[in-house]
Amino acid sequence: MLLLLTNYNKSLRGVFTMSDTIYSCLEPRGDYPDSKLYPLAKRVEDLNNKTVYFVDNRKNGSDVILKSLMDLMRESYPGANLFYYPKTTGFAQPESREWWEDIEKNADAVVVSVGD
Repeated sequence: MLLLLTNYNKSLRGVFTMSDTIYSCLEPRGDYPDSKLYPLAKRVEDLNNKTVYFVDNRKNGSDVILKSLMDLMRESYPGANLFYYPKTTGFAQPESREWWEDIEKNADAVVVSVGD
């Protein structure tokens, strides 16, 4: 998405105010149908004996973020089953339905990291 900001006011301090800002969003790929909205997933109240997947989208640094978080969570939640689950394709490529079904079937909770 491209966001264009026009008609802004600039104060003496160089801070932009939003009073006269007009937002225009342009979709460079053309018109797409509206996305289907889904409710948030139910949250687990306790991680003991729960399986948590840490999904790595394979962008730079995402593995470092997830593995560091997993180390911290092992200390705080020793009863949780934590699994590092990297994508098998590049970060911009979709995964197979089977890959997602594994998460859906086996994970009680999912943590997704985006690197860079």
